[in-house]
Amino acid sequence: MGWVDHQHQTNYPAIGFYNLSKQVYSFVIIRTIMEKKSGTYHKFNCLKFRLLEAAINSNTDIITCHDLARATGLPYGNISRAMSHYALNKFGYFKRLPNKTPTGGYRYTVTKHGAVTYMNYLRRVKIGFSLNCFDKVPNHMSTYRGLRKLTLKTEEDRHVTPDEIAPYIGLSKYGVEEIGLSEDDKLSIVGILPKQNHTEFCSF
Repeated sequence: MGWVDHQHQTNYPAIGFYNLSKQVYSFVIIRTIMEKKSGTYHKFNCLKFRLLEAAINSNTDIITCHDLARATGLPYGNISRAMSHYALNKFGYFKRLPNKTPTGGYRYTVTKHGAVTYMNYLRRVKIGFSLNCFDKVPNHMSTYRGLRKLTLKTEEDRHVTPDEIAPYIGLSKYGVEEIGLSEDDKLSIVGILPKQNHTEFCSF
């Protein structure tokens, strides 16, 4: 018996976490801590989608974690950990460039695999499917209104509204019971809507 990292469909043994990649394990632990602190979390693959979206819709082919933080409204540290996680485990969504920024930060470009992944996720968000592409039968989000033909040629076509992305952001039990968050709070905490009175929280 073991447990499954559903993000990458990998089975890990239930005994001996040292069998798990040190980078993956560290990322999972840190992400869990940050989610508890914020009271919110990105559901399956949503963080990855938002980072790809921000990078692809930027005005430059080369982006940094600071660029992604400004575009998404998420804390720099959270983005840096996620991007390092993708790079160290060779998931192939972004290419880490050899030349760093003057302050020592990494520079990235979106790969072809990353661009294809973004479009697959975008179609699912627009239709209202979960972002778990491994599901044989896609799970429906609250925005699902039936299958329909999509046109995603223009920037306007590809724009994702707060209402469309809202079902992919969750509230933790801690956020609801201890912090007192509601559905109206979560989008501001994760940077999708302007900040309200939650500047003390950080979200992953």
